[in-house]
Amino acid sequence: MSIYNVALSLILIFANWLFISSYLNIYKFFDYERNNNIPNNILVINIFTFIFIFISYLLPNIFFQFNSIKSYEFLPYFFLMLLTFWILIIYGIYLYIFEKISIRHIFLLVLITIINIGFTYPTLLSLAFDKYE
Repeated sequence: MSIYNVALSLILIFANWLFISSYLNIYKFFDYERNNNIPNNILVINIFTFIFIFISYLLPNIFFQFNSIKSYEFLPYFFLMLLTFWILIIYGIYLYIFEKISIRHIFLLVLITIINIGFTYPTLLSLAFDKYE
């Protein structure tokens, strides 16, 4: 089960990172006052995005390495999702303070990421477990 967990986690990390970094790059491009120069901090935004997404997906990955997808308890996973949510809130605070991203855009990005981690990841892992185990 561990290879499916790691593979699925990596696929979802890169898919989520691609979506969020593309969304932020397009937002920064069209939000920039003068369209002559693109902001130089786009690389920094992408690196911070990858770090926060990686940490957010690492927690459920470790959880499902030691707990089976078929017999895990909801309460520890719920607290893990709360910890992940707080990590994403810290990321949202970084975007709001340093990158001047609007609150509704931050809310959308955090919501999509938490839905992917909280619901899509266990569902796909359960399907892989049913099919290959």
